[in-house]
Amino acid sequence: MTFSLILATIGRYDEVRRFLESLAAQPHRDFELIVADQNESNEVELLCQEYSSTMDIKYLHLDRAGLSFARNAGLRVAQGDVVAFPDDDCEYPPSLLDDVREWLDGHPQADLLAGTTRDRATARITVARYDAEAGPINCNNVWRRQTSCSIFVRRKVFDSVGLFDERLGLPDGAAEDADIVLRAVEAGYRTWYSPDIIVYHPRPLGQLGPSGLARAYRYGFGIGAVFGKHIVARRNFRMIPQLLAHLLRPLGGCLLYSLVDPTRSRYYLRCLAGRISGFVRYRASPRRLEGS
Repeated sequence: MTFSLILATIGRYDEVRRFLESLAAQPHRDFELIVADQNESNEVELLCQEYSSTMDIKYLHLDRAGLSFARNAGLRVAQGDVVAFPDDDCEYPPSLLDDVREWLDGHPQADLLAGTTRDRATARITVARYDAEAGPINCNNVWRRQTSCSIFVRRKVFDSVGLFDERLGLPDGAAEDADIVLRAVEAGYRTWYSPDIIVYHPRPLGQLGPSGLARAYRYGFGIGAVFGKHIVARRNFRMIPQLLAHLLRPLGGCLLYSLVDPTRSRYYLRCLAGRISGFVRYRASPRRLEGS
């Protein structure tokens, strides 16, 4: 089994080095790393050259920023049987690729495997709220059973459902990963979540500061946009209860903390505002994108 690991990066260097170190420690060596570099400098390129003797690295320098755009550029040159999308600030535990290979070999009917993210030092869950139990992924639990840096997808899924929707994903939003998983589910592919598959990812810092509030809005916008796409454009009305839950939860947090912790209340308000704005503003592109 061969892996294509597509790493989109911008604004990071030391973190990319740590990820490359974690790849160098993998016993499973049958992988290619595709680095989609969106930096203006050549620091990451030089870093890739430094590690090119220890692993197969394909380096792409892109002329514009965009997470989905970068991942699509990587997908167009990927040759592996299974594709993954490590974040540029994550690390792989030493046995991860072997663990994924063993799991997929033991479950040949599965087309997509998703795991969890944990902080390396504390082993605490980061990035998302994950279910404790393993099981299939569907439109009701997709938000608790995947995040992009811990999904492993058989190449045939992308050949069928298309590439990432470039109207989703940073810097303007997020949730491009949920969209791709939902499209796989809708196409009849078998998607599975296992909390035993772990990627190291740090917990975001400064959640309640100005950057954290901006991040809350961006990520909320992406979540709302995915609901707008799949409920309005794709007529998946089964997702309406999840939409309501995703609006009521930050609304409740905003109201709950309004008198005792105004800063935290503002955080939930930004989450809510982003989700509403994303849902209302998502529109199909006049020019159909691959994977729309």
